[in-house]
Amino acid sequence: MWSFTNSLWLRQFIASIRLATVETAPPRAEAWPEPVEPDVPGYFDNIAGIGPVARPLFHKDSRTGLMLPYKGRPSDCLPGTKVGVEAHITAVSYGTTKKARKFWLRLVEDNEIPEDVWLRFSNGVPYEIATKEQVEAAVVRMALHQRFWKVPYHFVGLLNGDVLWNNPVLRYTYHGSGGNSLLLGVCMEGNFPGLEKNRKAKHHGYDPHTIETGRAAVRLAVLKGREAGEPINWLYAHRQYSGGRVGDPGEGWWHEIGLPCARELDLEINYQFKHKNGLLVPREWDDNGLVDYRGRPL
Repeated sequence: MWSFTNSLWLRQFIASIRLATVETAPPRAEAWPEPVEPDVPGYFDNIAGIGPVARPLFHKDSRTGLMLPYKGRPSDCLPGTKVGVEAHITAVSYGTTKKARKFWLRLVEDNEIPEDVWLRFSNGVPYEIATKEQVEAAVVRMALHQRFWKVPYHFVGLLNGDVLWNNPVLRYTYHGSGGNSLLLGVCMEGNFPGLEKNRKAKHHGYDPHTIETGRAAVRLAVLKGREAGEPINWLYAHRQYSGGRVGDPGEGWWHEIGLPCARELDLEINYQFKHKNGLLVPREWDDNGLVDYRGRPL
């Protein structure tokens, strides 16, 4: 007879199998992509796929039945819709599966990855002279970018230093608890505390490299948004759209990335705005905040 104990054992067994296939997140890089142009941050275009591998269609639109590569709607937003960026953190770091790594390694070994693509992922090291460790690092990088094909954020800064342009500017993707209708989703990979005083061993920190990566993601979002003719003039936190995301993107992100980028890129912050059950930007994050961390007026 099936019992709760058996059910619990089965769930734990399945979880252990899944964990066994996932590597810990790649180590943080010592450099990030070189600028494309003097004023254009270096980035990887992760929209269509990698080399000959097209981005698969994962998600079905509930209204039309069309398959999409992201969680969202099949049609673009109307031009002029995107007025700012909404800041997020992933709250986790991403690993890569053995299956994904083997897939990319096979393509590399079979010479199916174009040279220009390979050089981006290998930091400019030709395959002919790459060491085993350099090949493995490039393969892990490809597998990591592949994981973000399912992620609805438009721009992502990764802990390894890479910046992904992950979805087209005018695509309506489901991020941000309602902010997606007007804002580009800009995310920093990692588990960061809502308040720095609550930092624990499991949390990542904002070292200089992570700070610069996060800023590059915001710069790229603003640049690509404005290039597309969108009036990107505002910066919002995910917590302003959801009281369940009270610590998103967190004090460290706001201090080290959000506020400096707002000054640099002429982004305004609406300290009096919250959507539905969202919470205002707190004083602990920002001297101009009107509430405490839990949303209570000061």
